[in-house]
Amino acid sequence: MNTEEIKWISYYGKDISAISCSFHEKLNKYGFCLVLDEYGSDKATKAQIGILDTVLEVQTPNILLICPRHLMHSWYRCVVTGNGVDFKMISGSSKAITYFNEKASNTYIIAEEALEADNALMQKFVDAGLTWDLVIIDAGLSTSGIKCGLYTEHLKAKTNKLVILSPVPCGYHQSYDEIKSLVKALLADENKANAVDDISFDEKSICFNPYTPVMRYFDKSVYNGEVARNVVMLEYEFPQDFISNSRRLIDIKTGLPLYAQGGNVFEEYGLEAKKTYTKPSYNIADVQELRQVDKKLDCFLTKLDEVLKSSENRAVVYCVTGSTIQYLKKVISALYPNINGLLKIDRGDIFNTRYDNFTNDVRDNARVVLTVDKIGSINPQVKRFTHIFNYELPDSPVIFEQRAARHGGRNEQSREFIVMCDKNNLFDERMLSKVLFGKIYKSIVAGLPGRNVLFDLPNAAQLITDAIRDLQYVCSYTGEVSNCHDLITQFKGDYNISPSIDISSAAKTHEYTKLKLDKIYRAFGLENRIKENTSTEEKVLKPMIKEALERFSGALLYLDDQQHIVALGGAALEECLYSEQYHSYKEQCSTLDISAGIKAAQKAFENFITDNKNAELRLCVNMLPDTVKMPVLLNSWRYLTDNFMIQETFRQFMKKYNEGVM
Repeated sequence: MNTEEIKWISYYGKDISAISCSFHEKLNKYGFCLVLDEYGSDKATKAQIGILDTVLEVQTPNILLICPRHLMHSWYRCVVTGNGVDFKMISGSSKAITYFNEKASNTYIIAEEALEADNALMQKFVDAGLTWDLVIIDAGLSTSGIKCGLYTEHLKAKTNKLVILSPVPCGYHQSYDEIKSLVKALLADENKANAVDDISFDEKSICFNPYTPVMRYFDKSVYNGEVARNVVMLEYEFPQDFISNSRRLIDIKTGLPLYAQGGNVFEEYGLEAKKTYTKPSYNIADVQELRQVDKKLDCFLTKLDEVLKSSENRAVVYCVTGSTIQYLKKVISALYPNINGLLKIDRGDIFNTRYDNFTNDVRDNARVVLTVDKIGSINPQVKRFTHIFNYELPDSPVIFEQRAARHGGRNEQSREFIVMCDKNNLFDERMLSKVLFGKIYKSIVAGLPGRNVLFDLPNAAQLITDAIRDLQYVCSYTGEVSNCHDLITQFKGDYNISPSIDISSAAKTHEYTKLKLDKIYRAFGLENRIKENTSTEEKVLKPMIKEALERFSGALLYLDDQQHIVALGGAALEECLYSEQYHSYKEQCSTLDISAGIKAAQKAFENFITDNKNAELRLCVNMLPDTVKMPVLLNSWRYLTDNFMIQETFRQFMKKYNEGVM
């Protein structure tokens, strides 16, 4: 075994599928790859492959990974304990230590927020006249397109290779020109950068083919028609007199509700039972009292109890506010005090200490995780949930879709995506109908087919109909009556209108709702079927919506140039997978250097261990560059523990290795 052979052991444990090999091929061929896959797809493997490929090729690699600040630690564990490549996390502080040496390798993880600061590292890199060997931009959590201006303005050095990760690369009514300009601004090779002009961001992007640096691939089951998620709707209802006799908590200055998420009745209304609600901890009697008042909590706990009956089930519960997370934590802790390690809370950096890649030990495997929407999708632990609860709902339909997609395509049809909805039309129903479906046009990407879990809701037609008719009423009323402050205030509260949007007068509210209705009409193709400034009866409107939803069923969706939602399904969708070049390209990917090299290295490595050629192995490793030694040794240890039943930590392995007694 020589150094060229042994380096491939660095890839051990990676999912070297046809798609992963395709990414490797595209990145090397074009110099850049736009990974626009569905949120929750395996972007960690792609990033790891890009980093390893660079480390194995370049003697002193310069690599930069940019991500949101709260995902820095997740990416650090992904590339350090996953790859064995040392990265340093860079803050935005001008006084921070930069660890920069122009003659050594420079591998950094930096928060996108820090790019806007007066960053000394970026300037030092430029002053040294260096070029990045690889830049990875993780814009996966973006809800309205990639912030191209941020990177073109603050990344002052070019890069030899560029990877951009984003399921929503372009926001509503935006063009892809900015993305093309971003590639041209960052890529060092102008000839390769100019290839971005030939990219058509359209429905053909989901076809598995070698002729584009764009990747927007789905699980095979999606192409075969399994598009819809397994949505379970849980309905609950408060007594009408309870609502009418309760006082909603209002901000005195704005007149708007203090709590806007529709998921926690104790935060939204002033109730007598709030004395119990605010206790630092609960007992069984407290929980029973809260369940009698909070019908949503009662509905949730009934389902959770069913889920926990099987030891194989694991649930993630999405919340928006910290107060609701604490509420559920106290309730669940009181109900299940004897289940060790049952409950954990993650507020943005999920599973930060759950799995130790240097001991192969799962230190914590909580069965119920309470979390928020900022968590990433990098760690494999997020793929292991069997039930997804939506206890509080987000303001953005894109974030709602992220909840469904984050946990991966495997076992998707058996995994329950649980949505709660009240019959009072005041809490979750308001959020679903007015807030999420009220922005439905923002959740479909222009040109690029994708999924949308909102259309999988069993009562979607009714929710959309209710939202349109309510908007029609507000639009009509504000167009006729100039003094309607109370209606405008209620409208702001019902639709969670951002304070940055000025609808302070009836005229402004009328124009805003008119524009909003036009966007919704266009999305469903109804702009020529509904007269302007008129209210449509439910019996007329609902069949139109149902007709559109039937078109969307079992299909991937995208916006065309007229902002209509276009459905790609049936045979047309299946043909996107089994295109004429599909089989030849898949076969090509399976015989690429990366795939063949890994298989050969594993066989050669096995022969080394079998023949007990430790000295020769150490000789090969010592001949490798410093940046490559750790990936080879880390994955050698993984290979041994996985295939030879050797139970030892990486520290123990290295001690034996250094002593020559492996």
